[in-house]
Amino acid sequence: MYFLTYIDRVNVSTAAGSIKKEFGFSNTQLGLIFSGFAYPYALFQVIGGWVGDRLGPRKTLLICGAIWAVATALTGLATGLLSLMFFRIALGFGEGATFPTATRAMQSWTPAGKRGFARA
Repeated sequence: MYFLTYIDRVNVSTAAGSIKKEFGFSNTQLGLIFSGFAYPYALFQVIGGWVGDRLGPRKTLLICGAIWAVATALTGLATGLLSLMFFRIALGFGEGATFPTATRAMQSWTPAGKRGFARA
């Protein structure tokens, strides 16, 4: 999950030039799209960790994974700035809680002596 969230976080920057050209975005608009992911992602690192502690890792990761999957799929249907921004915000919400919750799961499900290997 760590690997997938990392790829998902950075993949839009690889396509930034194509996205900018296709939609006719300015650098400022492209920056808004990037920050549309970053702010909810950062916020849900904290909130999502709290939710993961309350609901448990399995339920939290299921919910986050569903939000994350739907937001990723809908990104391909974006028609302009607002829709792309909305889908990136949703992706930030869905992905934000996965990292602290996956860390909680690893701590709970992996013996202490094997956590470094599991994380790597």
